[in-house]
Parts: sequence; C-alpha cells; structure tokens
Amino acid sequence: MSGDYDVVVCGAGAGGLAAARALDAIGLRVLVVDKQRARRPVAKGEVLQPGALRVLRRWGTDRLLTRDGALRLGRLVVRGAGGDPVM
Repeated sequence: MSGDYDVVVCGAGAGGLAAARALDAIGLRVLVVDKQRARRPVAKGEVLQPGALRVLRRWGTDRLLTRDGALRLGRLVVRGAGGDPVM
C-alpha cells in the first residue's frame, strides 16, 4: 500500500464510502480508514432515502444492496413511547 493519497476518509459507513466513491470518481487517490478491523456481517438500522438510491443506481452499485440482503420498504412508521406515530 502506497502512502501517497490526496484524501483520507475517516469512517467506512455509508457516508464515508459514498464520499470516497465520489472523490475517486473525480480522480483523487483516496484512503478509507475505519476503527472496525473487518466488515460487520449485518448493517442495522440503515435507511437510504430515494435520493441516495438514485445516486447508487447512477454509480452502478445499487445491486449490491439486494445482493447483501437489503430490504425495500414501502412504508415506514416511527412511533413514540406511547405508541403514537411521530413521523
């Protein structure tokens, strides 16, 4: 691994990887670092909005979501402690 990078992205979550992908697309040499040594087997609680899905589709990476077991929700209701919808 060379030590010559234009950008170091800290965090290999959805935001960090999206930033790294965008920076790579404009020709920058990118290093992604994360405190986790290995990929976690299951992402929990991740929600991608339609705009993010359009970007992933444009990059050609949206198919990786279904490959890795992501589910598409038609509706999401968030409820407060009393059970009433808050969103």
